Amino acid sequence: MITDSLTNAYRYFRIHEEFENLFQVFINIVENPNNLSVFENSNIRFQEGILTRSRDCLYEYHKKFLDIHVCIAGTEVIDFAQTNCAQEVIHTDEDMYLTDGNYSGEIKLGEGQFVIIFPGELHKPQLGEEHCRISKCIAKVLVSEEY
Repeated sequence: MITDSLTNAYRYFRIHEEFENLFQVFINIVENPNNLSVFENSNIRFQEGILTRSRDCLYEYHKKFLDIHVCIAGTEVIDFAQTNCAQEVIHTDEDMYLTDGNYSGEIKLGEGQFVIIFPGELHKPQLGEEHCRISKCIAKVLVSEEY
C-alpha cells in the first residue's frame, strides 16, 4: 500500500501507464467537487455522501486489479490486515474477494489524500466515525490477467 496526498501524485506516475491521467482526473475532482463534468473516465467510480460502515465487515482484496481510493470530502478510515490464506474466501464478483484477516493497522484519508492498494492486500474501506458521510473516488487499474 502507498498513501499520500494528491500534491505528490506525480511521484507515482511510473507505477502504471494510466496513473498520470487518473491522478489528473482526481485532482480536477477535488479542485471542482461541484463540477463533475471533469469526471469522464470509465475506470473511476464516484461515491458521494456515502455512510461509513462498521468494522465488523470482512476484508476485501483483488487479484487482477489495484485500487486507488481518493477522499473528496470527510475522513475515511481504511483498515488493513496481513493475509491469512487459511481463512475461507468468498468470491463476490469478477475481482472482489472477501475474507477474515489479522488486523495490522489503519489509514486515515482526508480531503485530497489517496491510497494505492495492490492486488492481494486485504483492506476494509469506507470506515469512519459512526453515521458520518464521506465522498470519494475509486479507480480500478488492471495489473494482471492471471487468475
